[in-house]
Amino acid sequence: MDESNKKAHHTDMYNSSELILRRGQSCRITLEFNKPLTDWQSIVFTAQTGPKNSGYHNTNVEFALSSSWTSGMWSAVLESSSGNSLRIIMSIPATAVIGRYDLSVQISVMGQTSTYSLGKFILLFNSWCRDDEVYLANEEERKEYVLNDHGVLFMGNDKHISSIGWNYGQFEDNMLNICLNILDRSLNYQKDPAADCSQRHSPIYVGRVISAMINSNDDYGVLEGRWEKDFSEGIDPNSWNGSVEILWQWYNDNYKPVKYGQCWVFAAVMCTVLRCLGIPTRVITNFNSAHNTDGNMAIDMHYDTEGKFLETSSDSIWNFHVWNECWFIRRDLGVYYSGWQVLDSTPQEQSQDLYRCGPTSVIAVKEGDLHVGYDTPFVFAEVNADRVTWVMHKDGTKDKAHNDSKYVGQNISTKAVGSDNRVDVTHNYKYPEGSPQEREVFEKASRNNPFYRHPSENVGPTRIPTSNRPRNNIDNSLGRFSSSTPDLPTSGSGRSSALNGNSRPLAPSSSIGNLSRTPRTPPVRNSNRPSSPSPRPSRSSVPSFNGPDIAGKFKLLSPVAVGQDVNLILNLKNLTHFHRPVEVNLSASSILYTGRRVNDIFTDRKSLIINPSQDAHISVQIPYSHYHKYTSHGNMIQVVALCTLPFGEKVVVTKDVVFENPSISIKPLGNAVLHRTMALEIRFTNPLNTTINDCYLVVEGSGLIDRQLSTMVPYLKPRERIRFKVELTPYRIGTRQLIVNFKCKHFSIKGYQLLNVESW
Repeated sequence: MDESNKKAHHTDMYNSSELILRRGQSCRITLEFNKPLTDWQSIVFTAQTGPKNSGYHNTNVEFALSSSWTSGMWSAVLESSSGNSLRIIMSIPATAVIGRYDLSVQISVMGQTSTYSLGKFILLFNSWCRDDEVYLANEEERKEYVLNDHGVLFMGNDKHISSIGWNYGQFEDNMLNICLNILDRSLNYQKDPAADCSQRHSPIYVGRVISAMINSNDDYGVLEGRWEKDFSEGIDPNSWNGSVEILWQWYNDNYKPVKYGQCWVFAAVMCTVLRCLGIPTRVITNFNSAHNTDGNMAIDMHYDTEGKFLETSSDSIWNFHVWNECWFIRRDLGVYYSGWQVLDSTPQEQSQDLYRCGPTSVIAVKEGDLHVGYDTPFVFAEVNADRVTWVMHKDGTKDKAHNDSKYVGQNISTKAVGSDNRVDVTHNYKYPEGSPQEREVFEKASRNNPFYRHPSENVGPTRIPTSNRPRNNIDNSLGRFSSSTPDLPTSGSGRSSALNGNSRPLAPSSSIGNLSRTPRTPPVRNSNRPSSPSPRPSRSSVPSFNGPDIAGKFKLLSPVAVGQDVNLILNLKNLTHFHRPVEVNLSASSILYTGRRVNDIFTDRKSLIINPSQDAHISVQIPYSHYHKYTSHGNMIQVVALCTLPFGEKVVVTKDVVFENPSISIKPLGNAVLHRTMALEIRFTNPLNTTINDCYLVVEGSGLIDRQLSTMVPYLKPRERIRFKVELTPYRIGTRQLIVNFKCKHFSIKGYQLLNVESW
């Protein structure tokens, strides 16, 4: 086939010798014969994908050479004939099945028929074609969401958003072959290969299959998840720099799941696979993301009387959670729900007996249309659930401290088109908090959620952690709270001190994770009665209480870098005209980004009396020498102040401390020119006052380096500066991303540099 086809089909970036086409376009074929072809009676082409003789009309297609096109169907038209050759234009419909094809031709001359194999080609989705379900009208968006092979992922928490570079690498050697193998190793394919292949015309179907296959919970998928501390049997998820190495490892190990992944790794690998197949895809980060397992739209957060977080519920709120959005039309739901669709491959809950999620219409989430299925109730809860804070007592009773309807679903973020800037897309998922539209949507969603139940007042047993899921293994017969998702038809070390002062008044705050209060109501005792289904109360009908007697907020005195002490101030403001005695239980624990408490660092107790309408301050210091053994890269510290006032009123103040990694300097020592070797200088300083051993420097970047470059650094002395010189030869023009990762057992520090590779 004509090599110009690759350019016309936007597939020339694939590092592959195979012909790669996009559906909904035509391509040119030249048939060469050993002598002039005369008196031919018929020329019939056959394009076949999947198992032979499958019986499905869209996987084994015959079409004859004719004089005109047939709209919406496979067709072939003679463009010209000269000597021993025929030049033919083949047209592929925008609804064709994607995948690997065999193309053959049957020629009848003077009553004799001969069949010839013309070779193989790969067919992909086409966002340049108006008739394709994945069509994107904007060229810059097509370049970003289909052709861009690098990007940034947003992490941290809603008050401290950080980013890392990621090498998607969908055009690198063997990546397309591996991505197609993912489809061929799915449970659907294993069960009925012919039926599975016949449904690959639909981005809905392909996206849902890929969502299940990126994790390995139900099959031999790509990645095994692990949220515990021990990654000795594999790779710490924080150490990955891109998808290419993960997919190569899965392929080279005979499709054995790669250890290990967490949410941003799952999402980034799925972005690679879907872009590789031609579906416009981007990565989304939801800060303060709810993991609601029972569908009641409420996340119960329990603390003991010392302020330590208790894992008595299978629900949780993650500091951040990362998923994907894909762009396509939803004719199955109604075109109103077209556009961005959520797909999530992190194995949180089952959907129709498999760990997968979506494709969920973002418009359906914003409008509270939970009835459309495809895990819409689960995604709606991720960005809208209420956060309910409880204080547990040793006798089993508990006090409800606060109900916060604004905590969950903050700063929903993605990478900008054409730059590495962060774009806030929260408005795509919900109306402004507190607005009339937001309240109406929440009430409608609650009415339409058939699995809504009141939050249980019972305190369940402490969960048993697992290694391959972010939460527990509680049997969840409700799955993603929706039975309406259809399958497609077969076709104590810190130091603290208390100070009273007259600093600037602190206004009551409802900011995330800072203020929770207890109404003056009797404690709720355990009950063995299960809670019964009941209509969801509207947010406006939740009883309001007179304001708390005090307001509290932690303030970090300065950003905390790896190796530095943590210094905070707890500001407490007396909101009354009376003296208020306060008992403050302070605690600090290392936590995972999923909110799970890992190690306790310190506890302390302070008593003070706050003057009327005045402030009091408690300073908290957590030295590095005290916390370093309880944290590793990826961990955060949660500081909690449980404040008890007269009459049993309680205020819970929390602060999650995210560590800032030191920077890596990446300096090009010349211009980046295609196929010419260039050098870069990399500088890094050990941030610790101790010697670090067995370190590695890893460098990678699609279009710049084939796979990875790595070198071992035996040791670095305390505060030692080190300099490396790296040489590479760019093999693809345009803007390229070079990622540098310096890792040891204490930290994994990443940086990236964009290089503009020019042609000769």
